[in-house]
Amino acid sequence: MADDIELSNDTRADTPGAAEAQSRFLHEAKDLSSGSHGPATSGDKVDSAGDPTNNFPSENNLMAMLDGQGRTEAALESAALQSDSDRSPVSEFDDLLPEMKKIFPKVDLDNNGYASQAELDKAMLNPNFKGREAQAVYVMRQFREGIQNCNNDEWGPENDGITLADINALARIKSTVDAGALSFDDIDSDKNGFLSPAELKTAMSNEKPNENPFLAKSAKLLFSELNDLQAASNDELGPENDGITKDDLKVYQDKIPSRSNLSITVSESFTALHNGTNTLFSDRMSNPLDSINPSAVFLGKIDDCGFMSDLASMAATDKGKLQIKDMLQDNGIQSNGVHTYTVTFPGQKNNPITVVEPTDAQKIEYAKQTMFGMWPSILEKAYAQYKSGGDNNKMPVQEVLKDSSKTLEGMQLLSGKAAKQISLESTNKELVEKTILKSLSDGNPISVSQLGHGIKFDYNSHRYAIIGYDPEKQEIVLKDTEGGHPAFAGPNKGGADGIFRLPLGNRDRERIERDGFFSPSGNFMNLDALNYVE
Repeated sequence: MADDIELSNDTRADTPGAAEAQSRFLHEAKDLSSGSHGPATSGDKVDSAGDPTNNFPSENNLMAMLDGQGRTEAALESAALQSDSDRSPVSEFDDLLPEMKKIFPKVDLDNNGYASQAELDKAMLNPNFKGREAQAVYVMRQFREGIQNCNNDEWGPENDGITLADINALARIKSTVDAGALSFDDIDSDKNGFLSPAELKTAMSNEKPNENPFLAKSAKLLFSELNDLQAASNDELGPENDGITKDDLKVYQDKIPSRSNLSITVSESFTALHNGTNTLFSDRMSNPLDSINPSAVFLGKIDDCGFMSDLASMAATDKGKLQIKDMLQDNGIQSNGVHTYTVTFPGQKNNPITVVEPTDAQKIEYAKQTMFGMWPSILEKAYAQYKSGGDNNKMPVQEVLKDSSKTLEGMQLLSGKAAKQISLESTNKELVEKTILKSLSDGNPISVSQLGHGIKFDYNSHRYAIIGYDPEKQEIVLKDTEGGHPAFAGPNKGGADGIFRLPLGNRDRERIERDGFFSPSGNFMNLDALNYVE
């Protein structure tokens, strides 16, 4: 985690680490004062860090952020109140901090001051948490262990849950490390690598704000945390009292969850809610069958690639599209205000499953949302209810699908036929080709697996949907439901939809190496098994 922010020998505003921190400060201060969210408008002047420089934060705005405790409890409360009427999703973690504070009383159901794992599980089921509130629930649940350790407020291990003090500590520690990145070298006047109390006090009365407008505020924040900071790393002989070092800041940063992971998670949650729709099929397409296509199917945070790849392969064919559409019935909003759907799997025709629309938090966590509608999410949840015997009022039912990639149960459920797996190494190429063509023609699910038996592989038991076949080139068209990856290489370079091609004789390593066929993670593909129905 120490690598999340680079505290190099030069951390002035023209270095990458400081520019990132300055960008966060500008963004945070502007939001505290105006309550605005989102990117700069076309009329704003934007600097190299992507921040509107014509709205440079005033001294009062920066003070609200840096005074004493960093982003103070009062500042968080103010931002939460300002955003109360705006529940639209946010793309920056800084914007989510006040939401975490705002929803805390609603999550802490027993009012004991802790948001426990069980309470966060229940919050995932609460449809009243929408937009950024749902994002806050999701992030708190994903990073519960890290956040609950931000403040020492329990007897013994920090394992009872997240407290408001933990959220405030998370904000304070983050702002403190940012302050160090912005101004360390400017404060360290004797260049000995220590920010002494005297140097911090001098910087706090900075008389040249044009050279570093953040200097005085940064110094004040660092000085307020002096005792904890200088004791963070054991880098002095004897007592830790010479001042703050860059190693201290790196160790201090480790008290909070990885900020890069937090930022990525918030960004992904924003994309899920921003790009998705609240309709079964796309509201932009008149024909529902146009919404049923492989580009609509992506994994969420659980590994149910078996079911999802089988779904994607069916969505690639005309007959498969019709079968998927026939499985789904929209019941509309019921008298209790709940929107439900009925799913009838071909493998369970006499046992239709009623599914409540996933909450916003579930839409973030599980099957990814796209412009093509919620149908993959509804089918995934129905599959989970089938496996668990019903919905769950204590935790998201989709959790039962974890590590379900090894089973062919979903394939049988979707088709109503017996599923079979054969070895690609021991089966002749003609039979494999014939099986693929027949499955695609019949609209049946078909996929290939990596079982971990080869020289190189992505990870055990990952499944790829077969969504097409080119007999002339003898290439299969595959869909990775994890999506695209920059490591795709070669003439058939894939895109963000995770669709790419491989030679049917994929065990021909020389051809793979020559033509540049790579898996999403950059390793040579080594597919072991073909999965299909008879």
